Amino acid sequence: MNSGKLRVIVCDPLEAEVLDELKVSFEVEVIDGSSEDELCRKICDADAVIVRSRTKITRKVLESAHRLKAIGRPGVGLDNVDADAAREKGIKVFNSPEASTAAVAEYVCGAMICVARKLNFADRKMRGGIWAKKECMGRNIEETTLGIIGFGRIGKRVGAFGKALGMHVVAYDAFADDKMRTEAGTQGITMRDSVMEILKESDFITLHVPLTDETRHMISARALAMMRNGAIIVNASRGGVIDEDALSDALSSGKIGGAALDVFEKEPYSGKLTALDNVLLTPHIGGNTTDAQLAAGMMIVEKLRAALK
Repeated sequence: MNSGKLRVIVCDPLEAEVLDELKVSFEVEVIDGSSEDELCRKICDADAVIVRSRTKITRKVLESAHRLKAIGRPGVGLDNVDADAAREKGIKVFNSPEASTAAVAEYVCGAMICVARKLNFADRKMRGGIWAKKECMGRNIEETTLGIIGFGRIGKRVGAFGKALGMHVVAYDAFADDKMRTEAGTQGITMRDSVMEILKESDFITLHVPLTDETRHMISARALAMMRNGAIIVNASRGGVIDEDALSDALSSGKIGGAALDVFEKEPYSGKLTALDNVLLTPHIGGNTTDAQLAAGMMIVEKLRAALK
């Protein structure tokens, strides 16, 4: 088949609407679930490739790509793409993190309410035939303080939701400037100058930072000790930002009232946090909504068109 269109390989599942839109501009071949060797064969004459989180675009694969101009990843991370090897060959690499902003922010707010009201604990007890009404005494969110560490796209959306829930919202961002502080102020959100301030004054803390040498185990045993007794923490950013062993100890002792984790240092997760009743654990689903996934795919189609124009 030679339509005269540029050739795009799709390696992971895409929504039917996204595939239809892709086919308007490109010749498309779906090779879902291919091995590295098969991908090396298929990619040799492709102009672009689209992956989600499963397929790995390794240096070996890229060495076989003689015409490749772009790699698109619907979603946030690029951990499965050897970006250095792509850069060396002049291949553009892009994703669509903005598509999941609302989904992740909604997850954070839902997780806070779930843990504060012990909904996950109550559900488990009910399924075990136990009517644990007395053990399920929760707490209000209104009039509590929400601390946001990382005030980017998602952090700002969580802040807006927090204000709508009647929370006092404080935030910290390592790259805060006067513009960010002014914008936050117009929303009734107060910017703080350090993570320590957020830890000490917040009833709820939510993390929205990348995993770097500076942020790895940012929430350590020392940081947890600074937090208010009974505070609740949510992480839907990156595994490794929290020291999971230290968090488990703080949850077990009651120092930390509860936690909700959607990301882990090693995934799939099967550690000792699974034995605790005051933690909500989910399998990296913060951005997993049909709306967010469709939007992510459509954004990649538009970015491919621009990149290959």
